Amino acid sequence: MKKINTWLVGFEGFYGTKWAFPDSDLSWTIFDNPSDINDEVLEFVVEQAYDAVNNDDYETDVVTAIAEHISELAKEQLPGIVDSIEFQGISSPKFYNFRNDSGNVVVDCDIAKLKQAFAEHPDAGVYIKERYTSCDGFISHYENNLEDWLETFEDDSSHKVGAALNLLLDIDNEDLYSDVMESIYAGNYIDFDAVLEAVNDRYGTEFEDLEDLKNWTPVDIDELEFLARLCGYEGEITLQSKRSDIIPVKFEYMAELLN
Repeated sequence: MKKINTWLVGFEGFYGTKWAFPDSDLSWTIFDNPSDINDEVLEFVVEQAYDAVNNDDYETDVVTAIAEHISELAKEQLPGIVDSIEFQGISSPKFYNFRNDSGNVVVDCDIAKLKQAFAEHPDAGVYIKERYTSCDGFISHYENNLEDWLETFEDDSSHKVGAALNLLLDIDNEDLYSDVMESIYAGNYIDFDAVLEAVNDRYGTEFEDLEDLKNWTPVDIDELEFLARLCGYEGEITLQSKRSDIIPVKFEYMAELLN
């Protein structure tokens, strides 16, 4: 067996794929019942939650789980050829115009047997031709015929081991996704303290938990400024101002009702 650094099959990157952070319904991740939260406040909290996601930890956990799944699959489908596949890191492009993220792994395998298994696969020649033939907008760095491709297999093992596994392994993408995401909970990657701090800064409040926002309505500055002009109030109007501070004492009972 020999350890080869190569790319992770079964993972097509995060950008624009199913592996991106699952934020389509983040409100239910944040609150037990989002319908109890004021619409304006809910929108603000969800926006802050997006900004408070620890993408590095999320992406590492996802690709690690994919590598573990593929490793078990390879040991099952290629016994005696692949011993293990271990996560090493993630490579991300500066711009996503031409490529996506890639998982870096170490494959512990019998490279001679892997090469032979690939050479004997009935679709190997077509696979090579389709993937490695240069065309407009694409320049191939590898041979596009099976004989030449196999001749440099060991020299280009950092790419070709991954390519061989990509053809040889029968990967059920739905099963892979289900298995990986079963252990991934979006809430584990959100800094809720940062979200709460943003809420308190925005509204001038001192909430201790996001669930305290249930059935709470933020101060309406326009309404308070209107009341101030109506009542001749000359103090500063802020998000922390209360209606009872603005309405004259003689209308105190009204202020209590308004608050």
